[in-house]
Amino acid sequence: MNEDLFILMLNITLYVTTFLFLLRYKVWNIGALVWTLFTISHIGSFFYYFILVELGFELGHIRIAPFLYLYSCILLCLYPFIKYGRIKKITTVGNENFLILLSYFIIILSIEPFFENIVLLFSNTQTTDFADLYKSMRSEELSIYSNIGARLNQWSIYFRLPSTFLFFYYFSKKRKIATIGLGIVLLNYLLSGINSGTRGIIIIMGILYICCFFMMVNLFSKKQIKYIRKVGAIFSILFLVFFSIITLSRYNVSNQDKTMVGSLLLYSSEGPIKFNNEMYYGEHNTKGDVNLCFFKSLIGLKTYTTFKERDEYYLNKNGRRVEVFYTYIGDFVSDFGLIGGLFICLLLFISCLKILRSKKIFIGNFLFLLFVVHLYAIGFASNVYRGFYFQKGIGIMLILILIMYFNRYMYECRKKKQQRVIISKL
Repeated sequence: MNEDLFILMLNITLYVTTFLFLLRYKVWNIGALVWTLFTISHIGSFFYYFILVELGFELGHIRIAPFLYLYSCILLCLYPFIKYGRIKKITTVGNENFLILLSYFIIILSIEPFFENIVLLFSNTQTTDFADLYKSMRSEELSIYSNIGARLNQWSIYFRLPSTFLFFYYFSKKRKIATIGLGIVLLNYLLSGINSGTRGIIIIMGILYICCFFMMVNLFSKKQIKYIRKVGAIFSILFLVFFSIITLSRYNVSNQDKTMVGSLLLYSSEGPIKFNNEMYYGEHNTKGDVNLCFFKSLIGLKTYTTFKERDEYYLNKNGRRVEVFYTYIGDFVSDFGLIGGLFICLLLFISCLKILRSKKIFIGNFLFLLFVVHLYAIGFASNVYRGFYFQKGIGIMLILILIMYFNRYMYECRKKKQQRVIISKL
C-alpha cells in the first residue's frame, strides 16, 4: 500500500509540475486546457484508487512503468497544441458556396428533432423520468423520438464536428442567419443528451464546443469573445443544473452522497487506474475492434458493432472488459499493443505539428485538428470515437474533407486557366 501511495503521488507530481510549467511561461491555449483536464483526472485517480480499496475491490499493485508510458504518450500528443495552440487564420479557398450549402443542409436536418426535443424537455418533469428514460434507451426498449425524428436526429449528430466549426466560423464572419440556425443545431445536440438522460453526451458536446472556441479564439473580435463568454456562462449554468438532475435521478437518495462522488470520480479518474492495473500488462488483441469497428465493417471484416457484443466477447476471451475507461491511450494499446500505440501517438504528433506550423490552415486540415483535440480532451476517460456510430460520423467527415480538397483543387485549376488566358491576350 505504501508503495502504491508513493507511485500515485509521483504520477500526480509529473502532471502538476508540467501544469505549473505552462502557467509559469503563460501558456494558455487549447493544449494547456487539455493538459489541465488530464491533471485533474490524475489527481482524482489518487482518491478513486483508495475508494476502490475501501469498498473491497481486489486491485493489483500500482506500478511506475504504465504511468511513465501514459505520461510520455499524452505529452507527445499534446505538444503541438501546447506549442502552436492558437490558430491565426483558417482558409476556405474554393469552398465558400459548399460550406453555406452544408450549413443549411445540417440546419434542415435538425429543425424537426429540435422541436421534438423542446417538447420532450418539458415532458420530463421529475428526476426519475430521466433515469427511466436512460434505462429504457440502454436496453433498446424505447425510442423517445418519432420515426422521422429519430432518423433526422441521428443524421444531424453525424455532422457534430463540421457543424461546431461552421457555427463559430460564421459567427466570426457575422453571418447572423447561418449562426442562429447552427446555434439551434448545437443546442439540439445537448437537448438530445438531456432528454435521453445521458450525461456523457452533455460532457462530450460541451467539451467539443469549448475546444473549437479555444482553437478559433484569435479569429474573433474582443466584443465577440465577451459575448460568447456571457452566453456560454448562462448556458453552462443551465446545463449544469440538468446534468445534476440527471445524476441525482440515477441514484437512491439514501446513498446519494457516496454514489455521486464515486460516479464523478469514475468518469474523470478511472482511466489512469484501469490502464495501470489492467491494460498495460494485459492482452492487446482487440485488433481494431475498439477504435476501427465501423471501418472494419465497411470493408467486410468481422467486428462488433455494439458495446455489449464487444464487451461480452473480450470478457470471455481475455477475462477483461473493453467497455470501461482506459484513457484514449489505453484504447490505442488495446488494438495495437504498446509499440503500436506509441507509433500512433508519434503519427498524430507529426501530422498535427506540420499543420499547426502553417500560418494559414485549410478548413479540411482544421476539421482534422478539431477531431484530434476533441479525442484528446475526452481522452482522460477513453477514446470517445470508439463507438460504431461515432466512427460513422468520422467516416462522413472524411468524405466532406475530400470534397473540400477537391473543391480547392478545381478552384486553383480554374484560376490558373484564367491566368493563362489573360497572359495569352497580352
